[in-house]
Amino acid sequence: MLIPKSFRLGRKKYKIERHANSNRVRGTIVPEGKRIKIFDAVRGIPRADIDVAATFWHEVTHAILWDMDHPRWKDEAFVVAFSKRLNQVVHTAKLED
Repeated sequence: MLIPKSFRLGRKKYKIERHANSNRVRGTIVPEGKRIKIFDAVRGIPRADIDVAATFWHEVTHAILWDMDHPRWKDEAFVVAFSKRLNQVVHTAKLED
């Protein structure tokens, strides 16, 4: 999956920043600054494209919940469960058989 450089959510435009390496996290969101950071490697170990895509959808889930002013926007267990399913839908969707 290609990771976009930006997307719109409501009236806000989020910028996606790709970074080569992180010492501990795969991605992070700064909702007030409308930025998502995605790391292509963690502790020097490159990540598979599908894992990077999963991180993108994970951070997008945080952004959507934050935009909705939903109290679970920081609930990692909920965000992991939801974004895992969202990533599966995106990667298995077919327009026609």
